[in-house]
Amino acid sequence: MNLKRIAINTTFLLFIAKSFGLILNLITLIIVAKLLGPSEYGIYTIAFTYFLLVDLIGNAGLGTFAQRELSTRRRDKSDIIATSLAIAILIGFILFIIGSIIGYFIYSKENIDYSLLLVSSIIVITAILYGVPYHALVGLRLANKTMLSSIVKDTTVLIFSIILLKIGLGPYGALSALLIGYIFGSMIGIYYLIKKIGIGRVNKNVAKEAISFSTPIAINNAVSSSLSNIIVMVLGIYFSQYLVGNYGIMLRVFSIITLIYGTINLSMLTIYTYGIKRIAKLFERSFFISLSTILIILFYIGANAKALIFFFIGSKYAIAPYFVLIGSILLSFGIPSILISPIFFSLKRQKAILKINSISYIISIFVFFVLLPIIGIYSGIVSFLFVYNIVNNFTYFKTIGIKVNKKKIIRIYSIGFTFMLIFYILSIIINYYFASIIDLLIALIAYPIVIAKEGIIKKSDLKEISTMLSKYRLSILIPYIRFIERWSNE
Repeated sequence: MNLKRIAINTTFLLFIAKSFGLILNLITLIIVAKLLGPSEYGIYTIAFTYFLLVDLIGNAGLGTFAQRELSTRRRDKSDIIATSLAIAILIGFILFIIGSIIGYFIYSKENIDYSLLLVSSIIVITAILYGVPYHALVGLRLANKTMLSSIVKDTTVLIFSIILLKIGLGPYGALSALLIGYIFGSMIGIYYLIKKIGIGRVNKNVAKEAISFSTPIAINNAVSSSLSNIIVMVLGIYFSQYLVGNYGIMLRVFSIITLIYGTINLSMLTIYTYGIKRIAKLFERSFFISLSTILIILFYIGANAKALIFFFIGSKYAIAPYFVLIGSILLSFGIPSILISPIFFSLKRQKAILKINSISYIISIFVFFVLLPIIGIYSGIVSFLFVYNIVNNFTYFKTIGIKVNKKKIIRIYSIGFTFMLIFYILSIIINYYFASIIDLLIALIAYPIVIAKEGIIKKSDLKEISTMLSKYRLSILIPYIRFIERWSNE
């Protein structure tokens, strides 16, 4: 079994889906932010964050379980799907009830309508139903179907966002569009699962396995990923909707960027089930390529945030570019721990990562409340994007037992920061709109050449990418890949 080919094929298909998703999410962000304005977008940010906060508890654990088990040679695959979906529905309704109660009794603010939080709680049910088949299809090596469900979901959200916001529904319209998108995406995913492996039955033994496997992940999500959402909820109490709206733009920009490393992590999760020894070399190569790719995207967006936000969304969000610039620098230090996290789940070491994240969470929350009266809203950026990830970096690699060339990591960061400095200087000395175009050309041409010459991406990897491009009728991109090949020192 060629693990490298499986990894590249799965990553490639998911990358296509996420690329479409990236474009559609960007368009949706632009439209929603423009039509709502900073203050109403601040209200939407709080309500959307509330959905994420409740959803994090139940979503990823079951999907990860289904993907991991379906990627093995187990015979009870239809039972795994039926059981996972049944548990997902149950958890969805429980979280809906809990979310509704929390929204009514704990978080109340005169300018935040409770019904908005109620809609957010309803979305949780559909989001969990979408997440299980999304991951399960990857486990069955049906990444093309995962791609389809993802594109359908994102397209539906975009279309209904335009329709519902144009008729004046405001934040309600934006949230309702998200609800409808999850419904359509989950229907596509469930249809292809049934078509592939049929309808199974709810199995008690599988249910016990699913709960045992996913519970630590659910708790881990509640501990780790909820940090940013709790911070937003607190900021929504102490700061104006205008500031929260600008802060929300930063979060949405970075959430779109997470689609990229989320794709890499999702595709590699199936490969990591084969054990540390078999995937050690593959992981290291994937790690360096992923790190260098994410860094340049992150630094380009950070350095050109003013041009991108002002052009696409408007100058009304005057503070958002500074949030994005600072956030991109701080977030970059957390990428290594983000890229290694799937190994913990594939090797059933959920408790280890839960322990690490719990410590990181406590430290980050402490730092947030200490800095809140000192640096205000920036305390959220520092604690969430920097402190939390830095603590994880020091513990993840040591715990998992995989050695990565530290000198190579430093070299990649040195190259990345050098290019970011060039990007930012250009945005200052010349018109920032014109600079964003020049910076894009530098990122697409000069940066890959440097990475190839440094041996971070090898000629064999580029040849595999060319093969995939040809297979999926994207030959138009092959000359670009071959151009990069020429500079490889392999």
